[in-house]
Amino acid sequence: MLTEEERKEYAETVESFERMQQFDVNSLVRNELGVDFNFQDVVEPANRLIMLYKQLSVSTFNDFPIEHVRNLKNRANSDYNLFTQIIQFQTKQK
Repeated sequence: MLTEEERKEYAETVESFERMQQFDVNSLVRNELGVDFNFQDVVEPANRLIMLYKQLSVSTFNDFPIEHVRNLKNRANSDYNLFTQIIQFQTKQK
């Protein structure tokens, strides 16, 4: 029987994974930053990463120990944060 905390952890992991599975890698391209800083080179590696996330069905998370689920959630959140940093990158400091 899962505790309430474990149920929450599983639900958060599913949410984090689905966010990565649905991420549009084309949003990483920043043409407004010019050729040198447009991040075009990250699209292919990001696409491969998204494909790895898509290979693991979120319906299998209940079969994993909670420690592994936490690790998966942390990894998905870390990867998403990296994508967010690319999207928010500015050449000028404010």
